[in-house]
Order: sequence, then C-alpha cells, then structure tokens
Amino acid sequence: MPISRRAFTLIELLVVIAIIAILIGLLLPAVQKVREAAARTKCQNKLKQLALGLHVAHDANGKFPAGNPTSFTTPLCTTNGGIQNLAGPPWTVTVLPYLEASARFEEFNKTQGFHGSIPDEPSWPQRTQNLALQQKPNAAFQCPSDPNSRPDIPNNNYFGVMGGGSGSGDPNWCAPPAQSGFPQPYFYWVIYSNGVLFQNSTVRLTDVTDGTTNTFLLGETRYQDPPSSASIYKSTWASAARQHGSNWNRLHNLAATQEAINAHPGGPSQSWETRAFGSFHQGGCHFARVDGSVSFVRDTIGLDAYRRLGQRADGQVAEVP
Repeated sequence: MPISRRAFTLIELLVVIAIIAILIGLLLPAVQKVREAAARTKCQNKLKQLALGLHVAHDANGKFPAGNPTSFTTPLCTTNGGIQNLAGPPWTVTVLPYLEASARFEEFNKTQGFHGSIPDEPSWPQRTQNLALQQKPNAAFQCPSDPNSRPDIPNNNYFGVMGGGSGSGDPNWCAPPAQSGFPQPYFYWVIYSNGVLFQNSTVRLTDVTDGTTNTFLLGETRYQDPPSSASIYKSTWASAARQHGSNWNRLHNLAATQEAINAHPGGPSQSWETRAFGSFHQGGCHFARVDGSVSFVRDTIGLDAYRRLGQRADGQVAEVP
C-alpha cells in the first residue's frame, strides 16, 4: 500500500511562519546590541590610541601639541585681520607621527598654512597641497557608530577638550563678534583656554593641577559638520583654526564641556560643534582623561561636575563617575 503523507494545513503553516517571525523579532535586538557593544569597544580603543599618541608627543616635546596653532596670540574672538594666512596644523595632524602615521604627516606642508572650513571661499588663498590632504579621510578619527564614518568622508568624532564652563561671564571664555543673520549675542562658536588643547596651547602634565585622572583630554562628538553635510562651514579631521578678519573666527576639532552631553540629539551642527560633546552611542559618550584612561560618561552626569572636568586647574576637583 502506498504510504499516505499528510501535508501542513494552511493554519499550521501560518502558525509556523508566525513563530519564526517572533523568533526573528526576538533575535534582531540581541544582534543589534552585540553590534553596538562591539562598536563602542572599537570607539573606545580608537580614543585610547589618540590619547596615548598625545602622551608620546608630550614625552618627546615636553608638552602636549597645540590644539589649534595660529599667528595670533590673542583669542580669535578678539582678533581682527588676516585671512587664516598662518593657521598651523591642528593637534589631529601633529599627533600623526606618534600614531605610527609619520608618512602621512610628512605629506603635509607645515609652513604653507592649513584650511579651516572645507573648501574655502574661491577668493581665499587655496593652499592646494594641504587642502587636498585635509579632505582625505582618516579612519583613526572615525567612530563606527556615526553614519558619517565612511571611507569617502573625512569626518572626526574625537575632539580635544579646550576647557569648560558656563559660557558668558567665564574669564576663560569668549565668543566671536555678533554676525548679521545669526542669533544675538553670537554664541555659536565658543573659545575656551582653561583645558588642555586650545588655541596656541602649550600645556604640560604639571600644569594639570586638578589631577590627570580628573581632567578630560579628548571627548567624543557627533556635531562636526563634515563635507557630506549641507552646511557651508564644513570641516574635516584635519581642519585648522579659521581666521577671516573679524568674521567667522573659530576653532576646529576642539570643543568645551559647556552644553550637556548629547544635549542636542541631532547630527552634525555648527551650532553645537564647539559647545558640546556627544555620540551615537546610547546614554552618553567616551572621554579620554589626561592620565590616558578612557571611560564612558553618562549624559546624566551633573552639569557643574561635567564642566569642571573640562578644566585643568580650577582648584575644584571633580571625579569622573
């Protein structure tokens, strides 16, 4: 006798499909969590390497590199004159030899001048050699959780900490002059000098009197406007200080602990680039301390303590939670 084979009924088939869908639904969040955990670990390791590179640079030169070297000794927000004619290489470039990237460092012309906004306006001096190099991506500065971290985008997710504070009224703080068409007072791009990496900084470890464990050196950001954005003030991992007379003076690849972590949950924005740190990781972002250690700082940290962690010598020690 032939053996009878009972097929699935339609209802049974639908039940099996539903069970499979439920299992997939349960599995996907777990896979996403594993991927994000791996991305966070990779991001932390990248920040650690940058911090160690800065320490090697300190050992070689007796000081940390300048955050943004300029030809002006006064803060950019009080300076008039010059079209960024002597903006030097930012810390992101000067640290390259200490990241086993000497060949890339040597490609730059350190006396030619570096661009701030990328590309500059057509009427400005186009330092072709450095401009082209500044627009070449560098994976060492890219967080894997950032959608802009791609082989074709020269973004930077790791900024130097130039200081911290509440902003207006702080003696270590200033902002560029008011500009037509922007909110007044003009507090978009702030400039601090009470951290470790800032305009023309020459900070030594002995200058960090609040303690190297309790002072931020580098922080993670989501706010840089890379060349892929719609902003006209685009910048890259190698952008230098931008000096254009009394207009649009600003620092690049530096930020302050002024606004709370992830205070602005959106992506790149010139409004917050120098005023806040943040990340695409849930709940906070990574910071490297001056002692070289890296930790994930929650965005629930108290604002006063957070601001003090950006300062090297305010006499009020704030411990990293």
